[in-house]
Amino acid sequence: LHHTGGRYVVCAQPSRADRSAAFRSVWSELDNRLARQETWLLSATLKDLRSEPRWSAALQIARAAQNHIDPSDHERVVAHLSIFAPARLRYCLRLCGSGRDSLDALLGLVSSGILFLDPPDDLSLDGELRLEPKTCDTTTISWLPSPPAQRLSTW
Repeated sequence: LHHTGGRYVVCAQPSRADRSAAFRSVWSELDNRLARQETWLLSATLKDLRSEPRWSAALQIARAAQNHIDPSDHERVVAHLSIFAPARLRYCLRLCGSGRDSLDALLGLVSSGILFLDPPDDLSLDGELRLEPKTCDTTTISWLPSPPAQRLSTW
């Protein structure tokens, strides 16, 4: 998750894992490794994640990570956006005709970090795609804290 406040890895809190010494050890190791890359590890309850409107869009985009993207579709969309960005999702869908599913191809490009949705949760036909991300306001996610001044694990 990239925000103006930094980079985050958000993990759903498992119900009983916090009681496990093995889980706490793995969490601590992951927290330390991410800290070296200036990335903040934090957890959120499933209730918090599900109440976030961007979560379902994020899941759909994450599922698209394994989609095959025809190279000609990739080239056409990137070439179009390099001239006409931002462009509506409905128009970019028309550019993807070589693969099986145009939406899967576009979401695969979003998942790989080649394209960016604007706003990030708008998968409607009126949503826009661009080649560069817009800065996201951290105040739109109520449970996302600012990066801590010192590294502190949430566990």
